[in-house]
Amino acid sequence: MREMNNAKPAKHLKWEWAKIYQNWFNTKVDFADLIIPEIYDPKKHFGVILPKGVNWDQASMVARNNFDIDFYPKDFNKNVSVDKDDVPKNERIANNGNVFKNDRIADRNYVVIFAKSISADKKFRDISANNLVEMNISGITLLERLLLEIYYFYKTAKHLDLKTNTLCSGSRDAKGNIPTCGWEFTVKEFYVIWSEANECDDTTRSRAVIATTY
Repeated sequence: MREMNNAKPAKHLKWEWAKIYQNWFNTKVDFADLIIPEIYDPKKHFGVILPKGVNWDQASMVARNNFDIDFYPKDFNKNVSVDKDDVPKNERIANNGNVFKNDRIADRNYVVIFAKSISADKKFRDISANNLVEMNISGITLLERLLLEIYYFYKTAKHLDLKTNTLCSGSRDAKGNIPTCGWEFTVKEFYVIWSEANECDDTTRSRAVIATTY
């Protein structure tokens, strides 16, 4: 991948995320060697950058410090029924609650690009996580979605998915269930709930990966 045609947007994206991690995570990061996919256009895309080692506990703490959140179950470190020794190393998610498998984990610096939209993409309505696998469509992970919420709030003081839910099809728990999240505008809080991988409806939609360096 080349960064020549989008050098300024790419540099700005890395600068924005470095400021977020410095100011809100109290973490100094270096994205100098991270290549932003050439397709990235800030007018059309969200870019989410994860530094090596960032995890759910850190991101959820940052979220709690800036807006209300409601996670079900309340304690993400419980309700796991699979022996960790039975799960391949590259599928174990340290400090990521009861998410047991992710398409991508922060074992390196990486960026992932999604369509820029307040609501999850309507073309994925009524399509379950299992259907997405059959269609060979890679979706956002739960950690990426929470970081995207943090990024959007950092920039705008507003929230995503006001009338829809993001199906985080890139993540599953020990039983294969899928996390879904969004902003509950009536009580003003970010929520995470879980559903079976074959469930689908009109308002629950994936955010598909357009490009990634993972």
